[in-house]
Amino acid sequence: MVPVFYYIFFIIIYLSRLYICIMSFQKIFTLYVIFFIAIKINAASIKLEWNLNPPIEGVIKYIIYQSKNSEPFAVIQEVSGLTSQIIIQNLTNATYEYKIIAENRIGKSRPSASSIIKIKL
Repeated sequence: MVPVFYYIFFIIIYLSRLYICIMSFQKIFTLYVIFFIAIKINAASIKLEWNLNPPIEGVIKYIIYQSKNSEPFAVIQEVSGLTSQIIIQNLTNATYEYKIIAENRIGKSRPSASSIIKIKL
């Protein structure tokens, strides 16, 4: 007859391997926003564009952040995971900085590289 501690030992080994597999899986599917750019449309409007993440990443939404004149970033809009551009209007004289984050059911990506644009009316 096998002592109980052998079963406990094998269960601990199995659970630790399962944990390692889950953590590895999450690292494989770490989200990134690959390409992001701000394009000036007219004096007070810009278009933000980015590449959609591959469907396998299951992006639910993109979260767009804005900073005006080096103030802290704030969420200005959340859009569907199928959206790859937005237009922002009625901007005032300022320097704006934008970042975007992708979100799926596992969590949020790291912020994209910043895109900076100056508005002079």
